[in-house]
Amino acid sequence: MTFHETLEKDILPGVRKPARYLGSEFNAVHKDPGAVDLRVALVFPDLYELGLGNLGLQILYAILNDLPWCWAERAYAPAADMEEALRARLSEHLSPWIGMLAEYMRMGQASGLIKKDLDPEAYIVQVLVMVMSTAAIGHVAGAVAGADMTSRDSRNTKELVRIARESLFADPGAPTGET
Repeated sequence: MTFHETLEKDILPGVRKPARYLGSEFNAVHKDPGAVDLRVALVFPDLYELGLGNLGLQILYAILNDLPWCWAERAYAPAADMEEALRARLSEHLSPWIGMLAEYMRMGQASGLIKKDLDPEAYIVQVLVMVMSTAAIGHVAGAVAGADMTSRDSRNTKELVRIARESLFADPGAPTGET
């Protein structure tokens, strides 16, 4: 079963307001992923209903989507019922991987590379929940489920790694492991 099928059959029927996760609101921009060079996620750290009224988010969304080579999408923090459903899925399917990643983060904390005030498991799960919440938007689910990586994704991936490094590492200029 694909993520989209799981979402439709198992997760969305169990949440109070499933429409907030479909990406089908008025004026939502949908572009062909193969026709753009850059995809951007504008993430608002609160519920859909609160973030949708944020004027700054609306302006950025419009400006970025006016660029023919860019596709900006919006993501919001999941409501408590959706977060609980996603966390259940995570623990059911990804628990061993979360533990392994958390152990690597603890090793990084011990060596001073990763901020000591982070709770590794909570950090990993929160990032995964946010990614899964974004994927819950119907038109994004296909891209998450199996789109092929292209060369332009390398540039985008490097930028995402840079952003993650700044939020995670005690010294963002720490060695990257690249040769």
